[in-house]
Amino acid sequence: MIYLDNAATTKVRDEVIDIMVKYLKENYGNPSSLYDFGYSVSRDINSCREVIAKYINAKSEEIFFNSCATEGNNTAIFGSISSAKGKNIVSTDIEHSSVYNVFKSLKEKKEIRTLKLDDRGYIDIQSVKNLVDENTEIVSIAYVHNELGVIQDVEGIGKAIKEKNKKCIFHVDSAQAFGKVNIDVRKSKIDILTLSGHKIHAQKGIGAIFVNKNINLRPFVLGGGQEKDFRSGTENVAGIMGLKVATEFMYENLEKRKEYLHHLRELLIGGISEIENHKFLTNENGVPNIVTVAFENIRSEVLLHFLESEKIYISTGSACSKGKKSRTFDGIGLDNKYNDGVVRISLSEFNTEEEIKIFIEKLKKYIDEIRMIMRRGR
Repeated sequence: MIYLDNAATTKVRDEVIDIMVKYLKENYGNPSSLYDFGYSVSRDINSCREVIAKYINAKSEEIFFNSCATEGNNTAIFGSISSAKGKNIVSTDIEHSSVYNVFKSLKEKKEIRTLKLDDRGYIDIQSVKNLVDENTEIVSIAYVHNELGVIQDVEGIGKAIKEKNKKCIFHVDSAQAFGKVNIDVRKSKIDILTLSGHKIHAQKGIGAIFVNKNINLRPFVLGGGQEKDFRSGTENVAGIMGLKVATEFMYENLEKRKEYLHHLRELLIGGISEIENHKFLTNENGVPNIVTVAFENIRSEVLLHFLESEKIYISTGSACSKGKKSRTFDGIGLDNKYNDGVVRISLSEFNTEEEIKIFIEKLKKYIDEIRMIMRRGR
């Protein structure tokens, strides 16, 4: 099997599995218990807060655990907006569905303002300055786009927001950024940051949210008062400890990993460049693990299934869109002739040069076959 869909989810590290098994079989006490068997688990959970806080320049008491970035994004937005009329919220048309659909659901209550993008998917800073005003409650963007791989100028955006409205909440979805780029919530003036464990070789069903201690964010889940009343429910201890291990691996080896992924990316781009009538939608300034490309006269779903027959797995776009055509490509003005042929190849450190070579060979083969079939059908 050649797995090249790591932006959708990642293989869980053996070290993560090992620590999870330990907490499932041995350290299974309830963190809310008063006796030492449970209280020691509570201390271990706090050690994970410290690790995450360290790598984003936050305080440990500003880190809360949840199930995933989707939950975090919903919490960030619904918990930030008021019932006051005449207020607005600012975002883009290419955000993850857990942001875009939330704003869509609020359009009857709030004015939704859309930031201008260039043809590569970068946010226009002047657009931020033009749209944010004294009535803007929240600006919500992705640090790294899940399909384009672009790294937004989060520091510049944060500065522009606060210059226009110091009380405006700046929310950043870091699902594709955490563990892959250096994040500094203070320097970038980020008020809320969300992340998912399964994007960094932890397991599915665990995530975290940073909330600046000066932000009064309403809780989304009520109950027994866990996570300082912010997110009730007995903590997923094994998941949290797995997230800690995965985070440490990602950041302690960040530069070496980026160098390796850049190398694989260059092999990938070099091979794809030999195929006629293609257009890269990612660029060299983005994260090195995502390469999105559009092929003319190709249906991406057909290509995906041809490759699947060889046990090679890529994506036609965001895995969270469930087969729907992506909003992203309209958002960046992609030529219609490429719209049906967009695929995303996303790498991890577990991929090898040999896998990339095999993938390129099969990609060329099946694109030729599909184009031949399509020519015959005309």
